[in-house]
Amino acid sequence: MPPPPVDPRESMGGSVWRKIKHTVRKIPVSGVLVLGLMGLMLPGLVLLTKERTRPKGQAAGEQVQLSFSPGNGNMPPGLTETIRMNSGSEQIGFVSLAVTFDTSKVRLSGEVSTSDVFKTVVQKTSMASGNTSGRVVVVVGLSTDDRANPPSGDIEIAQLPFESVSSADNDSTSIGFDLGSTQVVNLDSVVLTVGGSLADLSLNPVAVSEAPSATIEPTLEPTLEPTLDPGSGQQAGTAEPTLTPVPTDVPLLADNNNSNQGLSPAGAPVCNSAQPPTPMITSLVRKGSSVTLVWNKVVLADHYSIVYGVGSGFYQYGVANTGNTSTYVVSALDANKTYYFAIRAINNCMPSELSPERSVSGTTTVSKISTPVPTLVVKNAPTPLPTITPWPTQAVSVSAVAQVPVTAKEVISGDVNSDGCVNTFDLFKWFFGGFKGGFEGFKSVFSHWNQGCGK
Repeated sequence: MPPPPVDPRESMGGSVWRKIKHTVRKIPVSGVLVLGLMGLMLPGLVLLTKERTRPKGQAAGEQVQLSFSPGNGNMPPGLTETIRMNSGSEQIGFVSLAVTFDTSKVRLSGEVSTSDVFKTVVQKTSMASGNTSGRVVVVVGLSTDDRANPPSGDIEIAQLPFESVSSADNDSTSIGFDLGSTQVVNLDSVVLTVGGSLADLSLNPVAVSEAPSATIEPTLEPTLEPTLDPGSGQQAGTAEPTLTPVPTDVPLLADNNNSNQGLSPAGAPVCNSAQPPTPMITSLVRKGSSVTLVWNKVVLADHYSIVYGVGSGFYQYGVANTGNTSTYVVSALDANKTYYFAIRAINNCMPSELSPERSVSGTTTVSKISTPVPTLVVKNAPTPLPTITPWPTQAVSVSAVAQVPVTAKEVISGDVNSDGCVNTFDLFKWFFGGFKGGFEGFKSVFSHWNQGCGK
């Protein structure tokens, strides 16, 4: 008979297999169930372990926010900025942050101090180093004693004292976080997402006061000596001085609602308001980033318009309506640039001509402009009488007269008063009689001067 088949388990170590089989037979049924449950739970335990041991640098949880308190302020005097963090429900175990600032505007006035929340201080930039680099690094963590009660919610990190070094009026700067160099880790060693806000600071704020308005009043009032009116012989009135130009209002066509005052009643919009005179800038006061303009108010104007820019004749900025005033403050200028200004007067919808350009430069400049003397035109001035020099008369011999026979009176051209002699009386008669005959009458008198006077 052939030999019985050999069990392969015996060939692989029969004694070991028999021991395992003998041990399994001794395990009760309840033990088998426990082993089965452990096999089902094993994958879940592995995943939980991986989640709690997530490597640093992998963000999880809710975002934490870094901020400064106060978020804005004025300097001088000095100002202490407190760095705060809102972690929500996250329990924080480690913080590493970097703060940046402009050393030409502000600087640290003292050493950086950290709060008692994180007692383990790994790194803290000194005042001297921060004022050189414009950067402060703070690295803190929980002490071993505080891990049982970790902080969350609104947490104070550190305090940074600052002072202004800028000398410019109405200057400004900001203090912020370098989020690329900032890291916040919770108690489970998970790196959290971080956001941050700036602290805006106003340096050397100066209130701008309005300059007193200037009033220009013409003082020239010439009076002509009274003369006789050549036509009536009555005393002529005093001439009235008139400033040029002084346009008059044009009658307006308005509807019942008075909604189109100054515009034509139909068709394309046309402004019918009278053009006001051109105003003149009388003063420019420059202080830092603002300029106070003063000008003379003109008749007809109900408001004024300012144009200005950084090049002569190139006005890229403007103030459309200053109101009916004679002064205005233009702010938000570059303190290092020269500005050129001009102004118009507006009557309803009609602008005046643009005033002559004025410029101002520097951080503190007072530019006073001399006021032009208004042109004076005298209306209805009487024409002075011409000076008349009588021609000499010829002496008449009595004996000669006696020898002349009496004849009919001869009519002589130029004998205005018909007395047979052309002389000074005829010239006055022609002049006061309304210039009878015009220039030909005057010519006739002088061309026949003294004619007939010897007869």
